[in-house]
Amino acid sequence: MSTPLTPRLKSPLSPSDNIYLQQARAEVEEGGGTIVHVARYGSHLYGLATPNSDYDYVVVYVPGLKGILSQARKRARNIGSNQASRRKNGAGDVDVRIVDVASLVISYARSAEMTAIDTLFAPTNSDATIYLHPAYWGWLVANVYWPPTAWVQPESYSAMVGYIRHQLSRYQLNGTRAKALGDLRQALSELVADGRGNLKIRQVYGQLPIDGHYVSLETAGSTGDPPVTALAVAGKKMPVGSTVRRLNDMVNRLSTWIDSAGNDIDYKAVSHAVRAWMELRMLRSQEPRRLSFPFNDAEAAELVRLKQGGYSIDDVRNRLEGILEELNREPAWDGAGSVASALSALELLYRDVWRCGK
Repeated sequence: MSTPLTPRLKSPLSPSDNIYLQQARAEVEEGGGTIVHVARYGSHLYGLATPNSDYDYVVVYVPGLKGILSQARKRARNIGSNQASRRKNGAGDVDVRIVDVASLVISYARSAEMTAIDTLFAPTNSDATIYLHPAYWGWLVANVYWPPTAWVQPESYSAMVGYIRHQLSRYQLNGTRAKALGDLRQALSELVADGRGNLKIRQVYGQLPIDGHYVSLETAGSTGDPPVTALAVAGKKMPVGSTVRRLNDMVNRLSTWIDSAGNDIDYKAVSHAVRAWMELRMLRSQEPRRLSFPFNDAEAAELVRLKQGGYSIDDVRNRLEGILEELNREPAWDGAGSVASALSALELLYRDVWRCGK
């Protein structure tokens, strides 16, 4: 019979938490795996928990030979108090994520996937740690936490950047984007008022304010002198065979939606985007402080206030606009790592954990 996991937390685990963690342990050991890390996750990991926060845990394991050969289990799965319900987790709910370390390493090295990043760097928060295998900690320090010599680094930050952009796209912003859209709206209104609303876009796009970011031209190729096929406005595309009047209607609808978008902001989702941006900057930083949890007091205060809707709509839009502009300054979010080198480092972890046993 398995012995209980020994907590290392300042606040003790509740009996129900222990039940789900022991269930996770039983599942891993049934497949011959070895647990290498157990920690509080989510807001409790970041240092952003409020009285309404649920309790998320992560259980990371190295599979045994039996598990590798059988592929009987998914590499990541969840158990908890709310698995049978479709409602969102709330205060008192418990969710335990069980994940194979190989899936974390591959997802991190391939594209810097957010869940993989948070899980691999979770051991930096000792207060959130329940259990940490010494071989795993030594491997993380040597192979993940200290670039540029680390073997495990992202070859691309595309998943992380994509996550941030997706969140930003839900809340169209003022500032640069609104100015670009306003300039286009003004130019189209003048064309329509001048009786040229039935002209095709291809006949007039040379007269329109094209900034290359929020208002841009789409072409049929990237070499030579490819023909222009569409005009893209804030992510929406209109073929150049369409009329100026139709484009004007689309831009007017976009402008109306942008003006009202802030009235229904999901502040929690926005806080996730800002948190991801903070993590991206720390991962890419050459400063001594690299990504670690929890966030410092100033960062945590900003994120909690944002999550609770403590900023005005204009403040939120300006904050997100600044992030978007910084993202656009970087033409490609490539990293220095590779999946191949990460897999080589992973072999060392498997060897050390198997050698230590449970």
